[in-house]
Amino acid sequence: MKISFSTVEPREFELVGTFLFGGKENALAGATLAAFEPTAAQEFMNRAGQWDLVEARAESGISETELKGRIAKVLREEGLNKDYETLTGDELAKEQADDIKANLSFFNTFLLIFAVVALFVGAFVIYNTFSITIAQRIRELGLLRALGASGRQVTGSVLVESLTVGALSSVLGILLGIAIVVPLEALLSAFGIDLPFRRLRPRPTDEFWMAISEPPPLAQTVG
Repeated sequence: MKISFSTVEPREFELVGTFLFGGKENALAGATLAAFEPTAAQEFMNRAGQWDLVEARAESGISETELKGRIAKVLREEGLNKDYETLTGDELAKEQADDIKANLSFFNTFLLIFAVVALFVGAFVIYNTFSITIAQRIRELGLLRALGASGRQVTGSVLVESLTVGALSSVLGILLGIAIVVPLEALLSAFGIDLPFRRLRPRPTDEFWMAISEPPPLAQTVG
């Protein structure tokens, strides 16, 4: 197997095993991961003797906050507190969530603009549709007035008709949306994209902390 890196020349490797990400095939939408022994990974990333991520688990009876304090103290004594950051599991989960939100902020802005445009177009179409409808039925409405209907009654009948059409359209839209969920999910699965059935939420343990250094150089792996 040949793997390409951004730091060193491509190399040939012998495949000794396989693993799944998240316990599913194609969980990364077609992307691949390659795992190496620590010394080999440091060599390929040009970071010999260096660590970008350290995970630790405390002994029974020691909280994650206490463990974080102990590790931070050792880093200060060794003069490494400027190069490494100590985080608890909750802090790491929040930091990663904030990074994802920041990276997707442009997408949220795009969706917001699209929603505003869709709202404007929809309102214009609805207004135009009912204006034409009223113009076409002006004789019918005039006949109702001639038969003794008050202006309030005529206006009320038009409003009731509008609300009825809107309610029926909403129900049909919901039913149609539910009906296309399964075909849409099958289509996305064909492209290797699996939709989660419940909200993803990190669940760090109480004895878990991480010490993280500055971001490593980017690497590209090709399986």
